[in-house]
Amino acid sequence: MICFGAMIGCGGGSKSSKKEDKLPKWISKPGLYEDAILAAGIGEGLSEQKAKSQAELSGRKKIAETIQSQIKNLTTNFMEEASTTTEKGSESAAQEYFQEISQSLTNVTLNGAVVEEYWPPLGMKEGNKIKFYAKVVLKKNSLIDEFRKKVKEDAAAKKIKGVKASADDALKALDKAIAKWEAGAESEE
Repeated sequence: MICFGAMIGCGGGSKSSKKEDKLPKWISKPGLYEDAILAAGIGEGLSEQKAKSQAELSGRKKIAETIQSQIKNLTTNFMEEASTTTEKGSESAAQEYFQEISQSLTNVTLNGAVVEEYWPPLGMKEGNKIKFYAKVVLKKNSLIDEFRKKVKEDAAAKKIKGVKASADDALKALDKAIAKWEAGAESEE
């Protein structure tokens, strides 16, 4: 009987060219999926713990970059749907609002990112170092929930001016913007 799951992490008998053939899909195709944002971090170190820690940090940085891009898309969609402006007017409204909420949303949302697995399970030995990939995943709903919460707070606090009628209308516009954003993300796959 052959155990395929164990073959990946055996560490013996495979040369580096074979390792490339066995890379999980999440390493070669990170990005935005239907329900999650996925990043593959890479880490090396003299110890397994150090390599895993660096791989996780690398994956979180990539998730943060993806979040920033997605927040920008969401913000633009929302500003268009809500016909929203800031104190400076409509021309720079989306960019200004994106900059305002981007860092706080990224920090809050990154707390929800988790490492689902490390590959290979026992690491790859390269000289005196060990190397790991970390699969870091953020559920898309975490980003959407935080964005919705921030827009609701900002609309109530009148930080977003020119919303057609009320905070309720802003949230309806936000729901349309989220749907538009999700439709665009699915077509990228």
